[in-house]
Amino acid sequence: MEKLCNFYGSKFHLSLILLEYIKRNNNENIVTYFEEGIDKEVGMICNKYSYSIDENTFSKTKNIYENKVKSNSTIIVEGSIKYINEIDQYIEAYIKKNNINNIKIINCFNYIKSKNISKILKKHDKILFTNEEKSVD
Repeated sequence: MEKLCNFYGSKFHLSLILLEYIKRNNNENIVTYFEEGIDKEVGMICNKYSYSIDENTFSKTKNIYENKVKSNSTIIVEGSIKYINEIDQYIEAYIKKNNINNIKIINCFNYIKSKNISKILKKHDKILFTNEEKSVD
């Protein structure tokens, strides 16, 4: 399991980062957990810049304990620190229990609402920027 973090300034900023990441990595097994959802912003960007992706992928998650996680998935989590921690605990327990492999988790934090960024960085392997991933040193 590899854990990445991302810090964004607005839902449009987050939408662009995630759309570019998905486009670059050609990921088909995307699982999302969004506390609020960014489907409107993704829809506007997709319409303007011709990304082809299901905008519902980025909707608010209704049932966070729905078994959507499988091997070779990228899991995107966005929300408050409390929400992200709850989802991470669920995912980690679920993949251990079900022997699921090759998982990448991208935790997305609102930069303005993130109080202790150094603490967040220590819990992650890499930082996801718009065009690249960098190791956390």
